[in-house]
Amino acid sequence: MKLKVCAFIGAFSFFLLSAAAWRGYGDDRDACILAKFRDKLIQSYDKDENAKLPAQVRVDFGNETPESLFKYFLKIWKNGTADFLAQKKLLQKIAQDEAPTKEELASFKLARARFKQLRFAFASFDKTHEYPEHLDEFTTSMGKIQDALSNHSPDTAAKLAGRILPKWNAEGLRKIEKETGQFDPSSKKSFYRWIGNELNDLEGLLNRPTLSSKGIHDARKILARQNAVFFILDAVDSTPETAATLNYLSTWNAQLGDFHDDLVRRVTRGELDEKKDPIVFPPGLKAQALEYIEKMRAFLDKN
Repeated sequence: MKLKVCAFIGAFSFFLLSAAAWRGYGDDRDACILAKFRDKLIQSYDKDENAKLPAQVRVDFGNETPESLFKYFLKIWKNGTADFLAQKKLLQKIAQDEAPTKEELASFKLARARFKQLRFAFASFDKTHEYPEHLDEFTTSMGKIQDALSNHSPDTAAKLAGRILPKWNAEGLRKIEKETGQFDPSSKKSFYRWIGNELNDLEGLLNRPTLSSKGIHDARKILARQNAVFFILDAVDSTPETAATLNYLSTWNAQLGDFHDDLVRRVTRGELDEKKDPIVFPPGLKAQALEYIEKMRAFLDKN
C-alpha cells in the first residue's frame, strides 16, 4: 500500500505548466527531459512500503556528464525565478504574523524545492562538492520558515521571515546566479570518490548508539543528496534499476523526514534539546540505509 506524503499541485502550478514557461530550452530532447524533471518536482510523492533496491545499484551517466546534469537543475531553477520574487509578498505577510493560505504555502514549498534541488546538484556535480554560500542561506532559511509554519509556530516564522526579507530581492538572485555561474564540473572519478566519502560519513552516523536531532538531520541530508542524483538520472534516461533506486531512496527519505519532523515538533514544544538529548536511529531505516551503502560500494569498487 502506498501512503501519500504530500500533495501540492494546485492553481499555483499554472506558471510551471504553461507552454510559455518552457520555451527556450534548446532541442526537443532537452525540452522533454525538463518536462519530465518538472513533473517529478511538482507531483505528489508516495512512500512505497514495498520499495526494494535492485540487485545492483548503478550510477549510469549514459551520454550525460556531471556538467550536463547540473545544467538541467539550473534551468529548472532559473525558470522559477519570477515565482521566487513573487514569494516576497508572502514573506512580508508571514513577517507581519499573518497566516498564509494553503495555496500560498504550497507555492512556497515548490519554490523551495527548486532551490533545494539546485543546492544538492551543485554539491553533487561541482568539483568542490560543497554548497554555494548564498544558495545555501536562502534554501536553509526557506526550510526553517516552512518547518515553523508546519509546527504552528507563527512567531518563529515571523522572525525568520524578517531576517531573510532584506536579501529576498533581485540582488539576492544575482548573487546566486554568480555562484552557480562559477560551477566547475567534477570528473566522474571525483564524483564517485565524493559518493564514497558520503557513504563513509553516513555509515559513521548510523553506527553510533545514539544521535542528536542534528545527527538525524545530517544522515537524512546525505541520502537526500544521493536521492537528487537518481532524481535527475531517472528523468534523463529512466531504467528499471534507476527507477527502483529512486523509489527506494525517496521512500527512505520521506520516512526519516516524518521521524525528523516529529523531533522538530518536540524541540519546538521544549520537550527535546536538539543538541543534547540522545536519539536512537530507527532500526528499520538504519537497515535500509546500510543495504544501500553496501550495494553502492559494490558499484564504486568496480569504477
